[in-house]
Amino acid sequence: MADAISLLDDTGKMKILLDQMRALSPIPPGFGFNPTDQQIICYYLTRKINDEDMNHIIPEVEHFNLEPLELLGRCKLITNDSEGYFFTSGSHLQGSNAGDWKRTGTIPHNIMQNKEIVGSKLYFYFLWEKQENGE
Repeated sequence: MADAISLLDDTGKMKILLDQMRALSPIPPGFGFNPTDQQIICYYLTRKINDEDMNHIIPEVEHFNLEPLELLGRCKLITNDSEGYFFTSGSHLQGSNAGDWKRTGTIPHNIMQNKEIVGSKLYFYFLWEKQENGE
């Protein structure tokens, strides 16, 4: 049996990690990184595809191998809403030792520009595996 939890369920560890990441952030106090979905696709991903180095802003991570706190630790910039961004190919569907990432829903959120679909946003949650002793 397994329990589904969100990234924010482990609040103590999450708060410490977020505080540490904000202290190391290249964004000065008073500024924020809150791009729209359209900006992520049309600005950052387009530049990445054209071989511009975007890893200092949005790194490429194979998130299916990582646990939630490890994933957040790989993000370079954290938004005011405690969100981190990364690019992933999504082609490797193995999980970590602690559980698996599962996609929520069946319909991706389409990202539009000039009435055309330019990308899709998928949502995932982490499904923790129960320990054999029931923890």
